[in-house]
Amino acid sequence: MHSQMPTMRTQFKAVRKVTEEFNRQALSDHYNPTEVKALADKLASAIADMVVLHTAADAKFRALLTPEQRKQADEMRVRFQTHPGQD
Repeated sequence: MHSQMPTMRTQFKAVRKVTEEFNRQALSDHYNPTEVKALADKLASAIADMVVLHTAADAKFRALLTPEQRKQADEMRVRFQTHPGQD
């Protein structure tokens, strides 16, 4: 996971930059729907890249676990999904 952090940080920065550009468009006196659509596409791409990186990291992490650890991780995931924030 450590090796993926620079790439994840880059993606977070891209998402933040596009979000700031959305805010500028919303506050601008010259709203441009074409530019907003391009920003939306850029944001969707950055988020998709982050999801791919996160999923790959999860798969690599899971591959390192023993069957018992996988079972425990699955149980924790189910517990968190049914009662988030109550552990």
